[in-house]
Amino acid sequence: MNQLKNTLEKILNPLLLLTLAALLIIAALFFEFSPVVKEARLFISDYDLYEWEPDCFNVLARRPWYGQFNPWDYVWYLVPPLVIFSLKPRAHWLLHFFFTLSLGLFCWYAKVREKVLYWEIRNDIFYGIQFTLDKSEWATECINIADGASLAFALFFGLPWSFYYVGLWLMLWMKYHRFLDKDAVFFLDYLSNCILFCVRFWIVLLVFLVLIIDLIIRN
Repeated sequence: MNQLKNTLEKILNPLLLLTLAALLIIAALFFEFSPVVKEARLFISDYDLYEWEPDCFNVLARRPWYGQFNPWDYVWYLVPPLVIFSLKPRAHWLLHFFFTLSLGLFCWYAKVREKVLYWEIRNDIFYGIQFTLDKSEWATECINIADGASLAFALFFGLPWSFYYVGLWLMLWMKYHRFLDKDAVFFLDYLSNCILFCVRFWIVLLVFLVLIIDLIIRN
């Protein structure tokens, strides 16, 4: 048992986990803002360029893989566990609270960025050729306009869902440290319960609002 604990503590080295989280964020920023990647998003093959009306999805699929890659989903899923398991259980409760709040807000930001970048990857290539080579009609038809619904969904629902996701990892983190120390008591016991209560309240409120709006529309 002691050997297992020592192995887990070596694998879950705080510095290593924070370094991996930082590298993921740096990689995401590179894939979003790098000129090379932006150029790959706008790439269109000669075949599609001179074809009268090429298939929209084939045009998108023929771009280099890094021109189609959206890294923010991976950031949203992987950064929270890496950061949470870098926390020391005996750290001051204010540090735990700051990490939890910051991580929840960062996950929300990552979810919004994922939606924004999704539409850029999807539509920028067609905006680039919309007014060239007599392809304005075809390019306009290929543009799947982001009507704001998915962005509004990410802004509105992304915050409670992000804190809920962080709360799940916090509970796993506490179970892990209780495995190492059965007598451990964490401030995050109370914090995670508070987060889960707020998320449940938010979901119930949203369902109630949707039902009220539906009744108003029908009447």
